Amino acid sequence: IPTDDDDDDRGDDDIREDALIEEPAAVPLDILFVIDNSAGMADAQRVLAEELDGFVDRLAGGQPRSVQVMFTTTDIGHPMCTDFQPHDYEPAMGAPIATGCHERIDRFTGLGSDPERREDACTSVCPVDVVPMDPFVAFDTGTWTNNVVPDRQERADVVAALACLLPQGIDGCGYEAPLEAMAQALGPSEPWNSGERPFMRDGADLAVVIVSNEADCSTSDYAAIYDEQYWNENPHSAGPTPSSAMCWNMGASCVGPDPSGTYSGCVSADGPLHPVQRYRDVLAARRERGKRVSMLALTGVPRVSLWSNEAPWTPVAGGLDGLIYRNWLLADLFDDEIKSGENTEDMTWEFGIAPGCTVHSGDLVGTRALPSPRIFDTCASLDEGDELNCCVASLCGDYDDALRCLVGVSEP
Repeated sequence: IPTDDDDDDRGDDDIREDALIEEPAAVPLDILFVIDNSAGMADAQRVLAEELDGFVDRLAGGQPRSVQVMFTTTDIGHPMCTDFQPHDYEPAMGAPIATGCHERIDRFTGLGSDPERREDACTSVCPVDVVPMDPFVAFDTGTWTNNVVPDRQERADVVAALACLLPQGIDGCGYEAPLEAMAQALGPSEPWNSGERPFMRDGADLAVVIVSNEADCSTSDYAAIYDEQYWNENPHSAGPTPSSAMCWNMGASCVGPDPSGTYSGCVSADGPLHPVQRYRDVLAARRERGKRVSMLALTGVPRVSLWSNEAPWTPVAGGLDGLIYRNWLLADLFDDEIKSGENTEDMTWEFGIAPGCTVHSGDLVGTRALPSPRIFDTCASLDEGDELNCCVASLCGDYDDALRCLVGVSEP
């Protein structure tokens, strides 16, 4: 029969054991989303925002993490876009966009005389604006403390704020510069990275998510955009004219094409663009502090046909390994483009290389994305031996799997 003394002894032992058990510290992780806000990105933004609920769950599935998430756009300004900007629009230049998408609802009307209107990319995922107190969303996956509704430690508030911030609109510059936007967003002297509550914390791991449907156009020498060697032949004029194809022509070097229109290989190039090494160095500087740096690129590659069934859940088949650099085919065009009289020559003039993926039906119908060797190379530079830190996935689908890959490669 237990005695009172036995109870007291057991209580003392329990207290001593409890004192030795400490809750694991939340490992800090700063996540930067660089979102393409140009034409054709509405559905990608909407569907990606829908997947943030599962993304937050995956972040909470392992060791507790202190997470900060910042959003910016791929628009750093470009002379070819200035004259077409809406009067109330300013390129983000890497700065955080921390207002809800309802406050920015005009951004979901495209450019031109008969603009596309896609307010649904905001309203379907964000019924009413929910925003953080800082230029980023901050939360702890162990306690759900957050800077959205600090008195209420609710996971739902975090998910709602992320879904309201991610959609960035479709009236941004079509000369996307995701790598330079990333570099500017991560600038240590920027106001959002300094002060008492910086986005980039000294002790934090870093993850970057680039979401874009065209080749990187991070230009260093803007005089070159008037150099006809980077222009493609315009089928409706008597020679070459400027278009966003110059981004591909400046940023990639290819062998070919062969008679079938296929290139045997394309690699990143610098030319008038900022050197890719510039962006490798930006990320390497963070890693040299002993912190893990990872990246997810959602861009122009085929959909991944097989993902690893164990951490870090990286692509096994398809995706970047299945990418074929080639000229445009009629199958790459959407029905409305064909009906309006556009053809492969028009697309070659406008974009250069053919898309790595095209969606003709389903939630992402109308989504099309070009490959970007400069982004691929920057991402691949993060892999170290057997330690994988880079995920490249398709803008044309499987966002949940892609975000799971990001969680896998960013685990401490």
